[in-house]
Amino acid sequence: MSMNIHIDSVGVITYPSGVQQSHTERFNCKQTPTIITEQILESPDPIQAYKDWIMSNSEDTVEEEFDYEAWDEKTQYYPVIGYKIYNWAKDHCEQLDKFMNDAILKGMKLDIYSM
Repeated sequence: MSMNIHIDSVGVITYPSGVQQSHTERFNCKQTPTIITEQILESPDPIQAYKDWIMSNSEDTVEEEFDYEAWDEKTQYYPVIGYKIYNWAKDHCEQLDKFMNDAILKGMKLDIYSM
């Protein structure tokens, strides 16, 4: 079984009644081979090492854009109105940046570990 990277934001919620409760949010990391997980965790900047590994395992793809308002009865398809370049890894890294920024705004700390 592979040991994977996990990135959580951890903090404490204080309710108006004064009751405190720990709160954890988990980022949806991609699976990493155990050896890569170890290298990432030993890195001086594990977040950047994780992003670098993600980016090294992706490439741009060309995807069709459809006009979902204009169903073509003759072909039984939505017409293609253009093409766009998509890279899942760039999107994943942007989601990670947003996750980290949201954690900072909430006063939470990041916890990076393997499991």
